[in-house]
Amino acid sequence: MRLNLLRTNTLLKLTSLILAIVLWFFVVSSRRSELMIDIPVRFVNVPQALELVDHHKTISIVLEGQERLLRRLDKEDVSVVINLNGYKEGRISYYISSRDIRVPDSFVIKDIHPPRVEFSLRKINDREVRGR
Repeated sequence: MRLNLLRTNTLLKLTSLILAIVLWFFVVSSRRSELMIDIPVRFVNVPQALELVDHHKTISIVLEGQERLLRRLDKEDVSVVINLNGYKEGRISYYISSRDIRVPDSFVIKDIHPPRVEFSLRKINDREVRGR
């Protein structure tokens, strides 16, 4: 009798088992979570004869993504790059947007703190240039 139960509707039972396994993997892998990380701010294209002073070293961001991918995220895969091309001497207040932050495509930036960084560009003294 038991053997007969296993042999009837075998294809239907096998299909149901495969569907249950696929559904289980989908539910487990689609859990979304958030992660806050501190990342260094990198300034590029500093104009010649100017130096960067008095600036933020890091910012905090909140990323949203699949929990298993967030656990495997390497901090080296996330960076903030501020392009100073065209800036002049003085105090600058720069609003950081998601375009300035490089993250893997599978993540969404939910929050940036602080949303604005302040820094100064000042002329390099001739004595400092000669001393280098």
